Amino acid sequence: MKYVIEIRDQSILVLAGKHAKKKINLATDFRIDFDTPIIEDGKLLNHYDIIKQIKEAIKAHHLVITKVRVIMNNKSILTRDLTIPKVEAKQKSTLIKNEMITLLNLNSDYVVDYRDLSDVRTKDGKQRVLACALSGETIDSIEQFFKMLKIKIDSIDASVSTMIHFIQTFELVNKNLSSLVIDINDSYVRNYLFMNGELLLFRTFFIQEDANIELVTNRIYQIIDNIKQQHEGEAKQAISEIVLLGNRNRYPIVTARYNDDPNMNVKCTNITDYVKTSTKNFMGYGNGLGGLL
Repeated sequence: MKYVIEIRDQSILVLAGKHAKKKINLATDFRIDFDTPIIEDGKLLNHYDIIKQIKEAIKAHHLVITKVRVIMNNKSILTRDLTIPKVEAKQKSTLIKNEMITLLNLNSDYVVDYRDLSDVRTKDGKQRVLACALSGETIDSIEQFFKMLKIKIDSIDASVSTMIHFIQTFELVNKNLSSLVIDINDSYVRNYLFMNGELLLFRTFFIQEDANIELVTNRIYQIIDNIKQQHEGEAKQAISEIVLLGNRNRYPIVTARYNDDPNMNVKCTNITDYVKTSTKNFMGYGNGLGGLL
């Protein structure tokens, strides 16, 4: 059994399960919401009340968690897709860290990790990677947080990385098209642009709790239109597929605009096609599910 805890700005998601054949066997998943943000100045707060609430929730679901994969889905983790020149493997990490430090004006305290986005190199030999950066203070706060929970950390990952893994593992996008995957949730909307099954870019829009829904909707449309225009201008290929993930109650924000577009196929993903579970309140968030793979 694998355990995943996804940390958001004001909530955490807990998942327990394992990947078997072409489905994820999910034993349980639940969400813990907090009255105030649990991240402050980039650091995860380990206040007594927060730790107590998490321990009680884990106990109430009859779980004994000794080791967990931590997924950061908040503003404390910095994630960028980069195109880097061809270098030897031992030089790659240093090159990517220097690129992130320069691009985001980071100090040397930041820890940078990456994953290859594609095995295929560009014509000039360059390669695309997904780079993630966490400050040393953030990492220290995460370690202290889980020490107080008496849970060992197996790894710390970015939600963007685990979501990409989920999308590609279950082939949610058509490998012959340009597809836009929209992960739409209460606190954020994240767009992933794929071309022929490979990620080209992603964009995140964080939503404030008291945000006006009309303004949020217009902002979502604006981001989608910008991505479409940029892609059509650079790749000379139109986006012809939108794949929706996340909170199904928010799918209509997108379907209301694009369902009647004859040039756009809108797919409302049924996450249970890829997950076997008997939990009553199954949430189906791809970030955490990707962490179980």
